[in-house]
Amino acid sequence: KPLFVCMSNYNTETKEYETKVLNDKKEQVITGYQTVQAIPTQTTSDGVPFENTVLKYKKDGKFGLIDLEGKEITDPIYDEISAVTYKEGMLFVKQGEKVGVININGVEVIKTEYDSINVDNYYDVNTRYERTGFITCKIGENGYRYGYINYKGDVVLDTEYTEIERVTSIEDEKDIYLIAFKDGQAGLLKNKKIILNHEYEDIMYYSNNDVFIVQRNAKQGVADREGNIKI
Repeated sequence: KPLFVCMSNYNTETKEYETKVLNDKKEQVITGYQTVQAIPTQTTSDGVPFENTVLKYKKDGKFGLIDLEGKEITDPIYDEISAVTYKEGMLFVKQGEKVGVININGVEVIKTEYDSINVDNYYDVNTRYERTGFITCKIGENGYRYGYINYKGDVVLDTEYTEIERVTSIEDEKDIYLIAFKDGQAGLLKNKKIILNHEYEDIMYYSNNDVFIVQRNAKQGVADREGNIKI
């Protein structure tokens, strides 16, 4: 749908523009909001660098979602709304100091209770970035602790690890392989199941031979995907 978000009169104090939304006949549409903005994103399938079915609006100092007709999808309850890199249809939202994820229908995918959320950038040729998951972080008395949530919004690992990395070079539609550190020791998990205990200095995936290199006491060995020690 041809919509043009036109910005003018930049306010140096609030760092915001006045906005008008026009159609291709130069008629103003979608009125009654403090501002209306497109949501920039990356690597869209159609090459348009914006979410192309929703806009964000501002009312009473808070942001919400509207569709291209101006119908409200969410109430204005968020301090920030931004696109999730590589995942069309998913949006980061912020309330106070906490972040979460909703979809373009306004449905909560990840609760707004984390200090930060990052995508794992998993990609395969069939589903592209659809199955990219999320590494979550909470900051507590013991510092930064990380967890993992899959692309459906299901919690795979609670936020109790000091570091988490998904093995993105393993293309598997069913299983997620995660190298996670706890108390300074690396372990390997397949989904929620621990297949190598947290007793290694480091674990690295070697894609040429589809094996994991494990290191302990400055010595290295080899394990397979199921956690069986081969060397």
